[in-house]
Amino acid sequence: MSEKRAKFARIPVAKLFVDQVNYQRDLKPKNVARITQGGWNERRAGALQVNEREDGRFAVYDGQHRLEAAKALGIAEVPCMVSSGMTIEQEAQAFISCNRDRQPPDWIDYLHAMVGAKDPEAIAILATIHRHKFRLSRAKGEPNVISAGKALSHSSDTYGLKALDTALGALRTAWDGDPTSLMGQFISAMARVLCDYREVIDEDRLVAVLSRVTPAEVLRLAKSLNPTFSASNESVARAFVTLYNKRLSSNRALSIETITNGVAARGTLKRWSKDQVRSGAANGVAGSQPIAAKAAR
Repeated sequence: MSEKRAKFARIPVAKLFVDQVNYQRDLKPKNVARITQGGWNERRAGALQVNEREDGRFAVYDGQHRLEAAKALGIAEVPCMVSSGMTIEQEAQAFISCNRDRQPPDWIDYLHAMVGAKDPEAIAILATIHRHKFRLSRAKGEPNVISAGKALSHSSDTYGLKALDTALGALRTAWDGDPTSLMGQFISAMARVLCDYREVIDEDRLVAVLSRVTPAEVLRLAKSLNPTFSASNESVARAFVTLYNKRLSSNRALSIETITNGVAARGTLKRWSKDQVRSGAANGVAGSQPIAAKAAR
């Protein structure tokens, strides 16, 4: 039986199987759990790559985690690209090719794709970047370029879109597009500090003290304060707070424990709610005034 050209079809889940005896890798439950979050999304899952065997069943050589997610969610049938006439050896070769040659999208690709999909939060993130006269690009090391797409998404999701907006404004005012200041650690650390201390921090003072040092000096301080984590966003956040606290009385200084204790300490301060984040995304972060605008008053 010779191999035939693949065709698209919707195949019942009950007829699909994974050949772990001959070539498939072990199932990773974490991957299945990630796919099932938020329910089944057919467009995101895409088509499974399968071969129709002589017994009428369909061997999945690309998509076993998506198949298990569909089973877990009670999905009756899934879209597939169906080949036929392949030997087990050819299935194994196709499995290797799919996993070796696939180039997963990076976070910049992901953000651009989400904008194309009209995702309101992705649109708001991109608008925030442009509002502060930065641009999203892979051209690392150039002034005014942000290539840390993951830090943008993480900051918006974890600390809130308003915190990200204010963070980019602070970085713009303090260092005016210096490439080091736009590293992912700086973006995440600034959003973290502005979110965690938002009820007590003087944003103008933070910008002023940071503008007196270079981003490279901040990195050196971060590494000296927390050598275990080197220049992680936590250690950069601690450096920001340490610089902010210089020459402040103890009753005005920020507690470093809020950073050190992470999420538990953040719970003691009110974070923007998810509703506020979504509202900000839908309205272009209405009501959030960039620090650069305040500094110009």
